[in-house]
Amino acid sequence: MRSRAILFALCLLLLTAAACLAAPVRVKIVSLDTTLNAVDTQQVRTALMYLQPDVLALQSLRDRPEIAGAPGPVASMAKSLRMYYAYEPAYPGADFGSALLSRYPIAKHAPISASAENKLAGLKADLKVRGATVKVALIRPRDQAEAKLSEAAVAKLVREAQKHRLVLMASFDSNPMDTVKAWGRAGLQDAAVALRKPQPTYPASGPKERLDYFLVNTKMRPNLKSVGVVTDPRLRGKAEHLPIALAIQY
Repeated sequence: MRSRAILFALCLLLLTAAACLAAPVRVKIVSLDTTLNAVDTQQVRTALMYLQPDVLALQSLRDRPEIAGAPGPVASMAKSLRMYYAYEPAYPGADFGSALLSRYPIAKHAPISASAENKLAGLKADLKVRGATVKVALIRPRDQAEAKLSEAAVAKLVREAQKHRLVLMASFDSNPMDTVKAWGRAGLQDAAVALRKPQPTYPASGPKERLDYFLVNTKMRPNLKSVGVVTDPRLRGKAEHLPIALAIQY
């Protein structure tokens, strides 16, 4: 009798596990462009805890190396949010750059580059989401010259991700449309346009310009569920750009 009960319990456990694996996975991605110091990092971290992102992209984020065993702001934020993280400075020696935080393991990450000589502000990474690879990238052109160089870098990303889902998170200072169109010719689609919900993100106090984007490849396009600007009052005054959020499901 006892052996039957154990067998029944094992069967139930296996069925539950199978149901969990079969259920669709929904991933919430938040992207925020900001310039932070150590005090602001603490404030933004507190606000982001309420948003509960699965993946978080932070552009123009200030960081410092570990000092006397004390982690820098990015490592500290990732630890408090219980997330994996990757960070790349905007250029060698810079005290700011791009950070990726994720509830899913980050299998590998590297700087964004158009070639060995032309590295850009940003990073690319592979996330392991329920056994599948989701490629993500952050890019932050600092001027028109970098925006032009980014066209080759993004085309390279699209080629590398032909068999995988790809999400690109981008932020600009101004005049993004020519660059976004070039990325479209490379094979990416503006997620907000696809879902008919483009919204301005800058300045945060009264947005008039759209300077922040999610772009996806054709393999990711069917997985788009929602996109929009985040207007949570807890983030008010924490950055010059409004954050944007994307939900994907597959």
